[in-house]
Amino acid sequence: MSSPSRRPTGTVTFLFTDIEGSTSAWDTHHHSMASALIRHDEILRNAIGAFDGWVFSTGGDGVAAAFHTAKEAAAAALAAQIALESEQWPEPLCLRVRMGLNTGEAIERDGDYFGPAVIKAARLMALVDGGRIAVSSTTADVVRHHLPPDTRLLPVGTVRLKGLEGQEAVFVLAAPGLGETGAPLAAHGIGARLPPATTSAIVGRTAELEAVQRAMHHHRVVTLTGIGGIGKTRLAVAVAERSAGAFRDGVAWVELAPALDDDAVVHEIAAAIGARPQIGHDLTDTVAAALTDRQMLVVFDNCEHLREGIARILDTLLRAGASATFLTTSRQRLGLDGEHLIALGPLDVVEPDAAHRLLVERLTGVDDLPDDALAEIVRQTDGIPLAIELAAARCRALGVRNVAERLGGALRLFTDPQLVTERHRTLEGVIDWSYRALSAEAQTTFRYLSVMLGSFTLDTAEAVSSDGTLTPLDVDDALTELVDRSLLVRAQGRFRMLEPTRRFASDRLVGEDADRCRSRHVIAMSARVDRCHRGIASADEARWVVELDADWPDVRAAVRHCLDTDSRDEAINLVVHLALESFNRRPEAFAWIDEAVRRYGDQPSARRHELLGAASYVAWTTLNIDRAVLLAEEALALEPAPGASLDILPQAGAMGAYNFSGQPLKAVVVATDALARSGENMPLSTSAWLRASEALSRALCGDAGAVESARRAVECGERSANPSALGMALYAQVVVHLVRGGNPMETALAHDRGFSLAASVRNQWLLGMFMGLPRPNLHQGDPAAQLTVTLDVIDDFLHSGWTTHAWGACWLVPDLLVELDRTIDAATWLGACAASSVPRLQLDALPHLLEQVKSGTASAELLAACALGGSMSFSELRRHTGLLA
Repeated sequence: MSSPSRRPTGTVTFLFTDIEGSTSAWDTHHHSMASALIRHDEILRNAIGAFDGWVFSTGGDGVAAAFHTAKEAAAAALAAQIALESEQWPEPLCLRVRMGLNTGEAIERDGDYFGPAVIKAARLMALVDGGRIAVSSTTADVVRHHLPPDTRLLPVGTVRLKGLEGQEAVFVLAAPGLGETGAPLAAHGIGARLPPATTSAIVGRTAELEAVQRAMHHHRVVTLTGIGGIGKTRLAVAVAERSAGAFRDGVAWVELAPALDDDAVVHEIAAAIGARPQIGHDLTDTVAAALTDRQMLVVFDNCEHLREGIARILDTLLRAGASATFLTTSRQRLGLDGEHLIALGPLDVVEPDAAHRLLVERLTGVDDLPDDALAEIVRQTDGIPLAIELAAARCRALGVRNVAERLGGALRLFTDPQLVTERHRTLEGVIDWSYRALSAEAQTTFRYLSVMLGSFTLDTAEAVSSDGTLTPLDVDDALTELVDRSLLVRAQGRFRMLEPTRRFASDRLVGEDADRCRSRHVIAMSARVDRCHRGIASADEARWVVELDADWPDVRAAVRHCLDTDSRDEAINLVVHLALESFNRRPEAFAWIDEAVRRYGDQPSARRHELLGAASYVAWTTLNIDRAVLLAEEALALEPAPGASLDILPQAGAMGAYNFSGQPLKAVVVATDALARSGENMPLSTSAWLRASEALSRALCGDAGAVESARRAVECGERSANPSALGMALYAQVVVHLVRGGNPMETALAHDRGFSLAASVRNQWLLGMFMGLPRPNLHQGDPAAQLTVTLDVIDDFLHSGWTTHAWGACWLVPDLLVELDRTIDAATWLGACAASSVPRLQLDALPHLLEQVKSGTASAELLAACALGGSMSFSELRRHTGLLA
């Protein structure tokens, strides 16, 4: 790319870009995407160069550029976006690029930029859809009076950008050729899951769509009811898409079809809204607390199989003060007080000819569409959308008239006395008609794949379905047949069954066939977990995190099956592979590790030391320190080759346990011993984690060797290219710099880079650790402002379940209170922090007054305040010291 005569310095405007949906595009249209990316790069290169921009980073499918002025940056973004929007992309692609602009002070090193101004530009970009240009309030203020004719700044909402202080007013640039309407941001909660993507417009549900939106203004719980296949999920998606702007905190989608019990329901809700388990708290209460201040729409899809439990959970959330609105889909009402029902009927009941329009739309590419045959198919399918979809699939193979002639006879032959209504019989009959037309191999594969609760890969389908008579090639042919008949959906490189068809297939998988298939399912998911585990430890961590997201319902089912059937070795293998992942992103697995260690922790097994190490990991994470030490020491004693265990689980458990129990020197010994014994055999990402942990332990000991340990951790992290490993190494470097009085600029650079890496792979634990650290120069000289930010961060941690992070951040409060001359309150907070068992990592020394309190040489009044703080809960502490949320 062309470069300006000089690199922008001082106050700089940053532009970040990214292609929306590029991962799936690469997966499904690799060759087209490769050629499209060349043109994409050329457009960006020309626009940035034309306005004196400097590209300082390229990653994924986007760029980061710096400009001398906000006016130039805005002009470049507009020029690039208009050119991208008007480009004729190779079929079937249509690249959509999101952009973010922010102006701020540049922090430079080695040709790169760091700091809050850079982070904010990237965060703004992530807020918007492709085709939009998000602009910070700072940039908006600068360019407002310097925009080209017919170009406007439109306000689209105010959000809090995680890790950055304060609320940010967000604008978008609107100009001829962009199609920008100024639609409000769907400001989704942290980690909120979005509605599933759709590829076609909803047909014939205008009245119901409006009815649901009206009902949500007056009722906290609205339930869409109707038979399977009637379109409840599709309508809920349409409501979510249209309502996102009406809710300050956007929409969270909770898919409950894969949930096996009430506990799984609560974990799915927590994951969807970004809530985390808290020590000593019921997860439902944590979810309720996380929803207390959120104005958001939460959609529960497919509730029928756990209606009573879901109703209880919803009742608890509402009684606890959750401020969200809930939209649920179920074949029957949940039975909740105040629940508002909207029953969905067949398409033609509410909108004449809607069923006909849906059928014609699904027959794109079919030439012969006789009106009488279309009308007969609509009549026979009773206006049920899924039945129409299945009939359309047969039309593409047999022709419309042949399907019309044969469908009625097929339905008359199918009766099931257990089905309550004629329309139930119609849908089941159409599915059965499609099923009976399959080859024997496809029928068998269809039944076997009903064990899959989520979406799945080709490899998994082959592993689950290859039973000794069916070969992988047979399965591949069967999958093609099932997709052609619309009994299986393929999207973004994965397959899935719609819930009504999955239940139909599941009803036909019985006896020994079912038992053997579930055993193959466990083997297949163990292989997937192993592959995801290796991928997450690689440079391609972000991709494999998404892969495990998609596999998670089936991972849960596999773990549950192993524990319920007492399959010891299979259960241990799964939970130890998930140990680090539970720590970083998926705390649901904590309970699985605990259950496995209760059952098998005292039994001989090849991975017993790893299981005990994982359990120690969980114990100190949840502040059960004494148990953590016992488990870790047993794990270390059993380890056959120190430092060679999966994810160094015995060492990871031991080092955390020793650090939290005030024995950091023992943690150093554990690390140095493992490093000495493993030599060069340890994977680089694992070595980075271990060296980072060693550096943190040395820092707690006051050991000057912490500096070298941190340096070597970063070196290993860089060589591994694994975002989490490098992020952990940078975290250790920041802590060591803070403790040892390192260079403020280097500390700030390491902090911002580590934070960005953690965010790029959704490593919530690592993000929390960075947020609990004081950033150099943050609110320097303004302790009141920093106190406000710190308390906001603590509240975020508590609402999302990160108790250890919350108390880690609490250690900042006493120092700030001393600066504000609130010495009694400072002593009270000091007592509470000390009683939390979370060590103080931020600074090398407390203020002199607090050192006196800690050593017992302060006044009786301060010592009494310290003792009182040690007996208080966090909420009591806030009330007592007047630091209310």
